[in-house]
Amino acid sequence: QQQQQQQQQQQGSPVRSPGKDERASLLAKLEISPDYFPNVPVDYQKSKEFIMAAAKRNPGVLPFLDASYRRDAEVVMAAVRREGLSLRWADEELRSSNRIAAAAVRSDWK
Repeated sequence: QQQQQQQQQQQGSPVRSPGKDERASLLAKLEISPDYFPNVPVDYQKSKEFIMAAAKRNPGVLPFLDASYRRDAEVVMAAVRREGLSLRWADEELRSSNRIAAAAVRSDWK
């Protein structure tokens, strides 16, 4: 495998780690179909970085997330900035947040 990577580098092909390829593939699947989220490996489901990327690409993942992420203002904000109606899947306390509600309204007025 190391030899193959060296050959790719010599040929000018970018060498990517399997983790980056897997992450990109999972995010692409979620962008198309957010209900794929339960099939995502648990390590990714627990990664806030991955959750943020998924919510920004397709806010429809919100109802599939662990409740702790639906209570996370940063995750919810990322989703509502893309699609205001995704606010319906946020924790009740965040749905009543003026800041998040305003972002949702602005998003839907674009």
